[in-house]
Amino acid sequence: MSPLLLCAVVALEPPPTVVSVVSERRGAVHELRVTTAPELASVRVDHEGSTLRMTISGLAGGAVGLPAAEGPIESISAEQHESSLRITLTIAERARLSVQREAESLSVMVVPEIDVRPADRPSVEQLYPLLFPHGLGADAPAATDVATGDAGEPGLVLGPLSINPRLIVSFIDAESTFLGTPEPTRVSYWQVVPSLDAVATFPLGNSVLKASYEPFFRRGSSLGIVNETTHSATASLTSPLSATSTFDASYRFLRGSLESREVDPGGEFFYGLGRFTRHALNGALAIDTGPRSGLTASSYYRTVGIDDPLRTAYFSHHVIGVRGGARYEVTPTAEVTAGYGHERIPEPESRSVAESSAHVAFVRVDGDLGAFMTGGVEVAFRAQQNPRAASGAEQFRGLTFSGEVRRDFSYSSSLTLGARRATLPSYFENNPFYVSTVFDARLSLPLPLAGTLTAGVAAGWNDYPLDADGLGEPRRDRLLGWSIGLARPLTGRAYLRADYRHDRRRSNIDAFDVDSHAFTVQLGVGLFGSAIP
Repeated sequence: MSPLLLCAVVALEPPPTVVSVVSERRGAVHELRVTTAPELASVRVDHEGSTLRMTISGLAGGAVGLPAAEGPIESISAEQHESSLRITLTIAERARLSVQREAESLSVMVVPEIDVRPADRPSVEQLYPLLFPHGLGADAPAATDVATGDAGEPGLVLGPLSINPRLIVSFIDAESTFLGTPEPTRVSYWQVVPSLDAVATFPLGNSVLKASYEPFFRRGSSLGIVNETTHSATASLTSPLSATSTFDASYRFLRGSLESREVDPGGEFFYGLGRFTRHALNGALAIDTGPRSGLTASSYYRTVGIDDPLRTAYFSHHVIGVRGGARYEVTPTAEVTAGYGHERIPEPESRSVAESSAHVAFVRVDGDLGAFMTGGVEVAFRAQQNPRAASGAEQFRGLTFSGEVRRDFSYSSSLTLGARRATLPSYFENNPFYVSTVFDARLSLPLPLAGTLTAGVAAGWNDYPLDADGLGEPRRDRLLGWSIGLARPLTGRAYLRADYRHDRRRSNIDAFDVDSHAFTVQLGVGLFGSAIP
């Protein structure tokens, strides 16, 4: 067939049309399936709150029959345009959904919430980084400090502004490394956290600005460092620049002493604590170049300032990074991004060996990874140079990774698996960096009387490039931690929780063999909305 005739045949081939929209139930799963003939055209899926919109472009016109809404699908409507069809679903509050795309069909599977309502609250892994120092940082923020989470209830709405004040009171009994040596110390104290979240929507492109502030007041301990107040503040901006581009920015401020994992997520900095200030600023631009493709560019800047470097077992430094990539939508709710990044640590004033420059090639998958399975996974090859380091530690070449995958069994039960491998700046002897590898698992299950059980386990390895003084081999730390927690909502805006966590560090340097644990009881109350951050 000649090229001219082939083009004519393609031009005459009719665009796809919607053959049927059907709804059926399989056990607890309610499925809505859209079938086309021939192959499904370009699809865009938008999910906001309880509304799911599916826009199918490149269609021929024609009447579409819609099934009746049932179960967790509360309503179904369709808007037909000249060459596209938009189907809008209203989903029951707290129902779980998964979107799957095949060659000639698009399916939405919805699981309703079960009768037992779990205690909405932060996970135990989110609690401990702001309570006391210990060795395992599996739940520390990502390298770019991208803010995530659900906004929860809107709180008090005043025009374009909604505010949600909360009060969280905790009692902590812990044994950990609060002083200048790795020897654990037993402490008990109260922590009171009055906090305020604010969300504002601007008319310009529906931009959204979010901000929060939390002071952590601690009292009752005999140790001065424990009684010091921590200040935490965040802000983020999401602004659509055009129909095909979006700009995101975020900022985080932390002023504290106990929160060593905020400074060093791998856990080398677990004793010799001191007052510090941390800033993290991020910006990202996303541009759609086609129905299923796009470009991304981002940059980040992080700085840690130590007040008293002579008494603190860590050092002040800055991290600067840029990343760029090409994105492709493999399904309506999952995308793959491949790209390049560059990161550098300018020469720190008090630790020149930590200066570094790194090139990173990465591949990342985000979104729905299967039925009721969501998450993001990134694998990268990192080539790092430390020009001022001693021989044997002047470079790192190898794979790094980070990711978290969550499988929802129902609204109130889930299993989350996480992993991370990264190079982190070191303050141990002459090592410019160490390699931190962590794997963790977290399980959430419903209990009678609207309770929730959470359990977690994490294992980590910290490895150093240079031989330790007097040891004849590099330092190696092996970390293991587990936790268990119970929670129950008291009202729609209050919860009560109790958690226990135990962490163990075993090192080939005997002085660093440490066991730490903590028991926490916490009461959270929201004034106008949810008590959950």
